[in-house]
Amino acid sequence: EPRKQLQDILKINLLEGNVSIIGQVGSGTDELVSTILWSSITEHTPEEINYYVIDFGAETLRMFAKFPQIGEIAFQDKIDRVADIIQYVFDELEKRKELMADYNGSFELYNKSSGKTLPLICLVINAYDVFSETIPQLSEALTSFYRDAPRYGIVMIVSSSTHTVLRSRQLQYFNHVIMLQMQDETLYRATTNCRRDLLPALGINSKRTS
Repeated sequence: EPRKQLQDILKINLLEGNVSIIGQVGSGTDELVSTILWSSITEHTPEEINYYVIDFGAETLRMFAKFPQIGEIAFQDKIDRVADIIQYVFDELEKRKELMADYNGSFELYNKSSGKTLPLICLVINAYDVFSETIPQLSEALTSFYRDAPRYGIVMIVSSSTHTVLRSRQLQYFNHVIMLQMQDETLYRATTNCRRDLLPALGINSKRTS
């Protein structure tokens, strides 16, 4: 809380929706993504959460490859595996739409009332700016995914070194927008609509409601 000069523990409930992490190179975006993965896989079983990871950054997420909560992990030199991950989550979304049709299209209601449980699926794209530039057609295809997938228990975590990679029509589907250190304070305001008197020295977490 900039006004109180308070830095508290950052808590993110992935069930609330998509997460965007934006920060200039060297600001700690890779470290934050790694922290989110580590904290969730040490708290939840593979029956509760599954990660599908695309890392176009420094490949720091490679360390998680052998954890049972990680369904698949792919890097920039394996474009075919990247495409397979994207296709898988799209196919899973369609399956869940059918499964949850009698439960108001609600992941939470399905797990509570159907007598069956499905894991939360989290698609992670680290260095989304590089991903978007390298495979623009896949990046564009994800726009509808941001909007539709969370209600069916499929969410995204994306990180980027630039605030422009997610256009406003895409960013509106991210419930959490976390901005780390940026070169220009106007970038915080352009992305989060933060008031000038609340501009932080190092970063801001903007929780959106939809």
